[in-house]
Amino acid sequence: PLLVWLINRPVSDGPATVARAEPGRGELQLLDQHGKAAITATPMDLKAGARIVLNGKDALAFIVFPDQSRITLTGPGEVSVQPDGTTMLQLHRGGFTATLGTNLARAPFHLRTGSAAIRVEGMRFTVREAGELTEVSVEEGRARLTRRADGREVEIKTGQFAVADNRMGWVVGYLPGDDGRWGEDFENGLP
Repeated sequence: PLLVWLINRPVSDGPATVARAEPGRGELQLLDQHGKAAITATPMDLKAGARIVLNGKDALAFIVFPDQSRITLTGPGEVSVQPDGTTMLQLHRGGFTATLGTNLARAPFHLRTGSAAIRVEGMRFTVREAGELTEVSVEEGRARLTRRADGREVEIKTGQFAVADNRMGWVVGYLPGDDGRWGEDFENGLP
C-alpha cells in the first residue's frame, strides 16, 4: 500500500495560490525569489511569498483573494503576499485601499510595513507607507497600529486615522466627514 500511495500521490506544484493580481494602469511586475522582474499585462495567480511592484505615478492594480476581498494598489508601490498565519501582506512602499470580503473581515487581517504592524478587524481601510512613516485610515471597522521601533500601540476606530513614525509621537485624528452634500453659508461673504 505504501508503494502504491507513493506512485499515485498528487504532485505539488509548490505553494498554493493565495490571491490573484489584476493589472489596471501602469506597469505591473512580479519579482521572483532572486529579485528578477517579469512584466505582466494579464491577471496572474499569486503564491505565498509573491512580491509585486507597481510602477508609475498614476499606476493602479488589484489583488483579489478567494473570498472576493479586494486590495487596490496605487503606484508606485511594492507589496508581498505572505499568508503565514500571522501576516497577509507586507507593504514595502506605496499604498493601498482594502475592501475585505466576509472571510477576511471576520478574522483579523494582519499586515506589516517598514515601521509598523497593523491588525485590522473590519471591512474598509487604507494604508500608506513612505520611508519610516506608516499611515492607516479606517473607514469601517477598527485597527491596532503597533510601532515596530518600540512596540507602542494605538487603536483606530471607524472614521479615524493614525500615523506611526519611528522618530516622533503618534499622530491620531479624524477623517473628514463626507455625507455627499456640499453646502456653504454666504451670509458672511464668499468663502
